[in-house]
Amino acid sequence: MLHIIPFGALDAGVRLNLPTRLEGELYYPMNVLNVASGIVPRINFDGFLAYAKRGWQNTPYSYLQVFRNGILEAVDSILIPGGNDSEIDHARLEGVVLDGVGRYLAVQKSLGIEPPLCIMLTLIGVKDSRLFAHRVGGPVASEPIDRNILQIPEVVLHTFECEPDVIMRPIFDAIGNAGGWPGSQSYNDQGRWAGNR
Repeated sequence: MLHIIPFGALDAGVRLNLPTRLEGELYYPMNVLNVASGIVPRINFDGFLAYAKRGWQNTPYSYLQVFRNGILEAVDSILIPGGNDSEIDHARLEGVVLDGVGRYLAVQKSLGIEPPLCIMLTLIGVKDSRLFAHRVGGPVASEPIDRNILQIPEVVLHTFECEPDVIMRPIFDAIGNAGGWPGSQSYNDQGRWAGNR
């Protein structure tokens, strides 16, 4: 679960003019598997909602909620398989989150929101899961994660002129730490995200 919270959203009376229809890929939910499967946009009580569902199923697996005060919430239910001994593809998780953060910061900027913003990521249903990283020498698995909910310490963004991979590194390092790694396994020697290396 990803939250991007503008500090100004906490001011009384903040109400933004939100879109009434899907305005391009910026408003897509995270981890859209296939656009043809269906992205459903709608206005709801809280603001604007876009969710993705699989073609033959009517159950959403991912959504983006843009609240009237500028807070964004994005949830994906298939990146974390859950259950004992499940494996979480570390680089894929990070890549999907980075894509979402980049797009959703652009959404907030287009809505006229001003920094600072707080970015928070929570992983739910991860107890006993292992992070999995692909390496040239073969796959590497972490130790099992010891809790069901990882509430990862937030990062604060002071400007939109930034690189999402640099901003998100402390969050990704914390996920790696939860699996017993010294940090994310997806960053190169220059401190930039490189996915599976």
